[in-house]
Amino acid sequence: MATELRTGKYIYNMKHRPRGKCVILNNYDFQNFLDRREGSNMKHRPRGKCVILNNYDFQNLLQRRNGSQLDVQHLDRLFRAFSFEVIIHQNKTKSEIEELLKQLSGEQFQKDADCFVFIIMSHGKMDVFYDVEKEEISIQWVIERFNNVNCPTLY
Repeated sequence: MATELRTGKYIYNMKHRPRGKCVILNNYDFQNFLDRREGSNMKHRPRGKCVILNNYDFQNLLQRRNGSQLDVQHLDRLFRAFSFEVIIHQNKTKSEIEELLKQLSGEQFQKDADCFVFIIMSHGKMDVFYDVEKEEISIQWVIERFNNVNCPTLY
């Protein structure tokens, strides 16, 4: 069994046997993901938790992301249709995002759930996204909040 999961340029160390897969997608490699024919067992109800972070109002520091609230409504409807618990957070500062991730990674993920989804909708660059004050947050840092060391109950 492999001890690493490689997704794009990220390497994820899997010390414990994973219950599923960690898939990191951005708009650059999404099509490649769709082209693969892989699947997971998703039989539990609820299937898991989907947390959506939507930063759309950047206090005139960046262009407002008009239309993203409609995207959130569509994602909410989609994941609820797939029997996920959906939680939506909007317009967060870096410290609020750090606190949210600390809270989420500290949760006791149930063994009777199949999946955890964290969706980030914001302005940004290839390896970072912006909080509402245009502070950069590393995607790698977010991913590390949910590894087997920082979030062992997810595995």
